[in-house]
Order: sequence, then structure tokens, then C-alpha cells
Amino acid sequence: MINYITEIAEVTALPLSEIKSMTSYSVVGGVIANVNNYNKILLYSSNKILLKVKDNELNIDGKDLTIKQMTKNDITIMGQISSIYYSYEVK
Repeated sequence: MINYITEIAEVTALPLSEIKSMTSYSVVGGVIANVNNYNKILLYSSNKILLKVKDNELNIDGKDLTIKQMTKNDITIMGQISSIYYSYEVK
């Protein structure tokens, strides 16, 4: 079975290395968010977490937000997640 990242690279014609370095996130039941390939935490409070991701920022809004697990590149956030969105830098 082909890995989904390899399939994305084939469909988009983007290099596999570029796809692997892109930020991705998943939300489970509105209470767990897993973010892959973040750079650093810019803001951390119980109702907002702001992450630096490549040239952008990833906003996670909610209630009772906590960081449950963190590695150099990946982070797991728990709480009542109400929204996740990117803030793009205007150039």
C-alpha cells in the first residue's frame, strides 16, 4: 500500500521532500489537535495557542487548551477546540 504522502506528491507533482516538510494538522472530536511540522510556540494560554509554521502562523482557539505532548516538530493539544486557522503574512 502506498503511503498517502507519496500519493499527494504524485497527484500534485510536488517533490516528496517538500510535501513532508509542510505543516499538517488533524482534529479528533473537537477535543484533540495534532500538529506536525511546527517551528515554535508563539503564544500559549487556556483559550488560544499560536504556533509558528514555516512562513505563517497557526491559530488554535478554544477553551481549557493544554499541551499534552510535544516533540521538536510535533505537538498534541487537548481542550474544547473551537477553530484552527492560518494567519498568512502579507508580503
